Amino acid sequence: MACGRAARLAGRQIIVVSSGAVALGADALKMKSATASLAQKQALAAVGQSRLMNLYEQGFGKYGLTAAQVLLT
Repeated sequence: MACGRAARLAGRQIIVVSSGAVALGADALKMKSATASLAQKQALAAVGQSRLMNLYEQGFGKYGLTAAQVLLT
């Protein structure tokens, strides 16, 4: 992250793309995402998305950076 802050201070923008929401939702609900149907994976993602953003906010916040999200399908 330290090099991310240096890049930001140099005027660069940083974009992180991740897809961990389904896995975090599965962990929270004690389910296996590999065998989940599409509808179940969407539900797992809905549960996991707030957890994922919380992790980003905590991690980036340590360096004075702000996390935000754009959802893509």
